[in-house]
Amino acid sequence: MAHENRPANRLAQEASPYLRQHMYNPVDWYPWGDEALEKARREDKPILLSVGYAACHWCHVMEKDAFEVPSVAALMNRHFVSIKVDREERPDIDALYQGVVQLMGRGGGWPLTVFLTPDGRPFFGGTYFPPQDRYGLPGFSRLLEALADAWANRREEVEKSAASFAGGLEKLSLVGVGGGEAPVRAEDLRQAAARLVEAIDPRHGGFFGAPKFPHPMELAFLLRVGGRGLEGADRGAVDEGVRRSLDAMYRGGIYDQLGGGFHRYAVDDAWAVPHFEKMLYDNALLVRLYAEAAVAYGEGAYARVAREIAAWMAREMTDERGGFWSSQDADSEGVEGKFFVWTPAELREVLGEELAALAAARWGVSPHGNFEHGTTVLHLAAEPRSEEERARLEEARARLFAARSERVAPATDDKVLAGWNGLAIGGLAAAGRLLGEPSMIEQARRAASFVLETLVRDGRLHRVYRQGQVKQEAFLDDHAWLAEGLVELFESTGEARWLEEARRIAGWIVERFWDEARGIFWLDPGDRPGLLQRVPAVHDNATPGGGSSATHAFLRIHALTGDERCGAVAERYLRGQREEMVRNPFAFGHLLCAAWLQERGIVEVAVLGPAGPARDALLAAARDGYRPEILAFAAERGIGEIVAGRGAVGGAPAAYVCRNFACEAARTEPAALARALEEG
Repeated sequence: MAHENRPANRLAQEASPYLRQHMYNPVDWYPWGDEALEKARREDKPILLSVGYAACHWCHVMEKDAFEVPSVAALMNRHFVSIKVDREERPDIDALYQGVVQLMGRGGGWPLTVFLTPDGRPFFGGTYFPPQDRYGLPGFSRLLEALADAWANRREEVEKSAASFAGGLEKLSLVGVGGGEAPVRAEDLRQAAARLVEAIDPRHGGFFGAPKFPHPMELAFLLRVGGRGLEGADRGAVDEGVRRSLDAMYRGGIYDQLGGGFHRYAVDDAWAVPHFEKMLYDNALLVRLYAEAAVAYGEGAYARVAREIAAWMAREMTDERGGFWSSQDADSEGVEGKFFVWTPAELREVLGEELAALAAARWGVSPHGNFEHGTTVLHLAAEPRSEEERARLEEARARLFAARSERVAPATDDKVLAGWNGLAIGGLAAAGRLLGEPSMIEQARRAASFVLETLVRDGRLHRVYRQGQVKQEAFLDDHAWLAEGLVELFESTGEARWLEEARRIAGWIVERFWDEARGIFWLDPGDRPGLLQRVPAVHDNATPGGGSSATHAFLRIHALTGDERCGAVAERYLRGQREEMVRNPFAFGHLLCAAWLQERGIVEVAVLGPAGPARDALLAAARDGYRPEILAFAAERGIGEIVAGRGAVGGAPAAYVCRNFACEAARTEPAALARALEEG
């Protein structure tokens, strides 16, 4: 955005690409910190808190409509201390103050706009505010004037609102925090699965109507219920719902048909038109989901999607040292979706008349289009009728991708987040293992090395890296997602380092984030200045809740090492959340997967001995089919306390099947190992 030689504000000193997007606004922005909070207290001014992220389309719109407008900036500078926050750097601030909008019945989202007293108590909030009154919302300038007048002349009304919100936020933050003591049973999981299946769109798959999000964690749980079975569950209905959803998503416009990777959500219920931003965390979860489904259903199209997601991550989202970047914008050249859409004339220009006609039929490109100004978001509208036609369409796809690469691409938020990298490490390690793709596992290994070498300093995990700068001590989510990802990487490689690091991080989680008295995990360690209160990390949303991922990691670490502390915390947390999981499964998709794993029981298979074809054959037998309860790895000798001291038998590789911390006799033949796992 042109800034007409304006001087930069304080945000120019920040590493966050989102904050730097605003460094030439005429607004006197502050980053969150002591300087801003002290100024608000000293000058007795309310705080205008604006939270967003770099790929957020409506954040860009509000910048253009408000923060770039001198008259609006003058109102902000005169009456408020304005603080800009990147929600990807400070999820604690975002999580806390999203509650204001929820209490107002507006649903939340970004940009988040909240007005606070100088001591941090909210008294009004919303998301996007338009320049003039519309959409049932006040114009932003009028809102600023009204709130400034209330602060100056009706302070008692503001204080009353702040007191109400403070009490409401405290109660809201604990909604869904369970307190039960009964263990999770198969019947509980069946009930949760039934509620999820009932909510699947019978026509287009997925859950609910527009806007439509992928919900990978809920689908992963249903995949386990259907693919592996569960007492009392209708496996046929479950599998049908999962497959309908997966098919519709990868065939729709929410999936980038040329470059791979999923956009954040669809604005319609048929997955046709996306909100075009691409997030690392969505694709980290979906690469694993599609790889699991490929194995569970023997579906080659799902494997192709997983490979294309991984290829997009490697090509467009990877730092030169191996870490993964955060997101790609929805806009290019200031227009949402411009990079991705096509017209028939553009197809003809790239492909010629004959091939363009074939491509238009394949990807649904029509003269009237399905998006703005007669353009079309590509989607799979027709299948090739022959192998020759399939080959020609692959040629068309490659040529269109090359032509698209000449366009102005959406901006990439190139900061590396520890937690999102943990999700990507786990997703790629699992997908590579399931699909037999060593390159995916290598992607995960490089990212893990980068995160551990760069973001762990003085016994503390940090959250953010960008262009040589490391900042912000990490939150629970970062620790939990990284620990879970490292366990996956250990299973895929058999390299002890990853299990040792996962166990070390698990210790930090218990020490800094676990509340033994309440039986919950906190999002932050409780030492962040300026926050009104701590927020528990309970619910799964677009990403797994920190408590859910910690539980996953702890169950697997316990199974591998016998770490009693990890086992006890996971058991306590699952018991505490049991009733809430069943009542509201959409808030606990990932935790339901952990509960399924606990109810099913983890089976450890350690394939030990010298590397080579014999060990590979045993490992393949252990990993045959869709068996997410099996944790199988190969190594020279026993890793972890459960199989410590074990190894090859007579110089030949041997497999040890361990259940409930007891290991069966060694097996050296793949067929015998397969029978033992099937019978068990």
